Amino acid sequence: MCKAQIKEGYIDKSHCISCGAVGNLLYEKLEDRLFAIEGGWSMCRCSNIQCDLRWLNPAPSPELLPYFYKQYHTHTAEPIGGKAKQIFTQSVNRYLSAKYGYSAMSGWAGNIGRWLIQSIPTLRDDAAARIFWLPYTEGGRLLEVGFGNGATLARLGGLGWNVVGVEFDEVSVGLAHDRGLDARLGSVEDAAFPSESFDAVVSSHVIEHLPDPLGFLKECRRVLKNNGRLVLTTPNAASLGHRLFVKNWRGLEPPRHLHIFGPNALLALAKQAGFRDVRVTTTARSGSILAQSLRLARGANPEGASRFEIETLAILGWFASIFSGSLSGEELRLECRA
Repeated sequence: MCKAQIKEGYIDKSHCISCGAVGNLLYEKLEDRLFAIEGGWSMCRCSNIQCDLRWLNPAPSPELLPYFYKQYHTHTAEPIGGKAKQIFTQSVNRYLSAKYGYSAMSGWAGNIGRWLIQSIPTLRDDAAARIFWLPYTEGGRLLEVGFGNGATLARLGGLGWNVVGVEFDEVSVGLAHDRGLDARLGSVEDAAFPSESFDAVVSSHVIEHLPDPLGFLKECRRVLKNNGRLVLTTPNAASLGHRLFVKNWRGLEPPRHLHIFGPNALLALAKQAGFRDVRVTTTARSGSILAQSLRLARGANPEGASRFEIETLAILGWFASIFSGSLSGEELRLECRA
């Protein structure tokens, strides 16, 4: 059993939130190698062989969590880029128009690029992730939980969604307000939206940070309209990269990542929350996690990976996943309906 030595500000989390089984010790003395928060953290793995959840134990209390985010910034703006990026954006827009029904205008370069994106899985998932794989819904109302720098929220608003965002970062909320976006500070529970308010709820790499993932999913279901869609992404505990890099895997990120889901655990938790048509897959967007894991293994700055490294490892990761299992990608995608 994953026994915890409880100290002030921490909570015993010896049982799996997905299936209720006890946890076994997986790692101990994990360090924060991204923002240098002092301390060492232990991680459990569920003892149920059918479950694949990992979690920190002892877990920091909700009151302690803000301390771990003092240097954690989510409001860095996307780089503007040059002509090449403009052509790529045109290509993405043409692909989203053809595949998901969004309107797009572009020249011949964008049309050619669309076919390239459609042919390469890593580019295809990068493009689709920009709209969370959601088809165009005329007049649809969408909530993004944890919108970071606001780029995706603004993009979806520009594509016709009526968007609302919630975010813990005060600076991000202020920047979103400056862009004319409807943004609320805090959690989705804090926002207290009326039931059945949204056609879609989306979230990128947020659920792993939350002390109560089941409560979060239940609240997402409550605010969704009947047949509304939830789409979220999160690191995959059962990924090939985790098996290869072990403690150096970028998806661990102690002490901010409190729960690391595998496909089975995420599927089970979504069903517990009352969702239907639940589907868990992995994406081909593995480049950043693999590149940063490789740099962590070498003792280098994980943020220093070049675009060439990221794209090359994304292709290699996708290719390796063909042989290592269909759910071995670095990122999970949960799609389900209320």
